[in-house]
Parts: sequence; structure tokens; C-alpha cells
Amino acid sequence: MRHTTVLFALLAPVCVAVLNVPSGVAQEVKAGQLTIEHPWARPTLGKAPNSAAYMKITNHGGTPDKLVGVKSDVANDAQMHMVEKQREVMRMRQVKGGITVPAKASVELKPGGYHIMLLDLRRKLSKGDMFDMTLQFEHQGEVPVQVKIEKMGGMGAGTMKHDAMNKGAMKDAEGHSDHNQGGHKH
Repeated sequence: MRHTTVLFALLAPVCVAVLNVPSGVAQEVKAGQLTIEHPWARPTLGKAPNSAAYMKITNHGGTPDKLVGVKSDVANDAQMHMVEKQREVMRMRQVKGGITVPAKASVELKPGGYHIMLLDLRRKLSKGDMFDMTLQFEHQGEVPVQVKIEKMGGMGAGTMKHDAMNKGAMKDAEGHSDHNQGGHKH
């Protein structure tokens, strides 16, 4: 019995430490002068064909870089998008030419702003799962990241839910729906 008590006394702090590690520990990837923090995506709702991914990209270098492409095996197409207000209506449009990450600055891909659209998903995205994504930068080249599927918390003013986009409610800059159940516009 005494050995059991000693063993418990030795293992208890280890067990407590393991149990206290947060389940949603943010991933950080460093590639050259760039740091990609906390890549995450929304879980899909029902049979939704699309989702969105978010992250923070920091450029510690002295020259700008640009996110020019993205790919993932989880979707048939991955595109950079932006949500902007036009005539009191929030609209989403594809970003052509890439997203610039200025020198000594950060760009946050987040709900209601820049984000990565995962179009024509090949599988359901469930909370807690992860998938691989490759970010293509103009100067840094390809940067692989793992994206965790997380439920989005409360949303502040000026942001919009992507649930609407999954139901075809989002419109591009010309007013055409490009995220409907049947696919997307090229």
C-alpha cells in the first residue's frame, strides 16, 4: 500500500499537468521571415459544400511578401476572399493578385475580412479534426500548415457569419451569388 501512495504522489503532478494543457493550443509555423499563427477553419453545417479558413500571418522581414495561392486536399478549390461593405451590404469577393503582408507587420485572415474559401469540399469538416493546407507566398514559396477545425465563438460588430455563405446568401462584387449549393463561379 505504501508503494501505491508513493507512486500516486509522484504521478499526480504529471497527470494534472497533462490534463491542464488546453485542447485548442494554437499552432505556429515559422518559415523564413514569416510566422503563421493559429490556422483554423469552420466546421461544416449539414451538407454545406464550403467552409472558410483563417489565420494570422506576420512578416518579420524588411521587405513585403504576398500570399498568392493556397491549396488543400480537403477541397476541390481554395481561394483568397475578402468581405467588404458596399452600399450598406456586406459582400464577398475573390481577391485577385494575392494578399500583401507588409514588412514588419501582420495581416489577419478572420471572419468579416480576408479569409480562405474552401470550395466544393471533399469531406465534412468536423470540430476537432485537422487537415493540411499549403500557402504559396511570392518570396517565401510554399509553406505547409495544419488547420484545426474549430467552432467559431461570439462575433463582434462588423463581422458576418459564414453560415449564410454556405446557403448561397453571399454575393460577389458584381452581385452574383458564387457560393451556392451547386458550386461556385470562376
